[in-house]
Amino acid sequence: MIQYARNRTLLISIHPQYIDAILSGIKQIELRKCRPDLISGDIVLMYATTPKKELVGYFTVSELIEGNPKLIWRKYGRKSGISLEKFEQYYDGKQTGFGILIEQVEQFETPISLQKLRGIFPRFQPPQGYRYFNNHDLKKIVRTIS
Repeated sequence: MIQYARNRTLLISIHPQYIDAILSGIKQIELRKCRPDLISGDIVLMYATTPKKELVGYFTVSELIEGNPKLIWRKYGRKSGISLEKFEQYYDGKQTGFGILIEQVEQFETPISLQKLRGIFPRFQPPQGYRYFNNHDLKKIVRTIS
């Protein structure tokens, strides 16, 4: 079950094929262009984008890394779940990249649909990149999956 971290939890939108790679253990790092405010032990909720449109699970942050994309690729490329070509396209023009090292992945037995999320959080919009939930909001998610 979800353990409460500091005072907030990160919700990120991820394409379904990358969520599948995270759930299977192939993808062990989530790449980001902007630095999320995370520390080791924080929780990251995974929202699957179109066509799924549902909250499917979460993982615990092992570590947040920051650096030149070429160095990130050298060290973590095999754990990224993407090709070098896609990696270079993603970080094109960026001098700094970020990676969330993943541990303790959990998939919800029943995903929470976008419609249900909007019932819990009126006017909920899936984030383009990410958004934060406080522990009060996280408790609503935990009640929904229990």
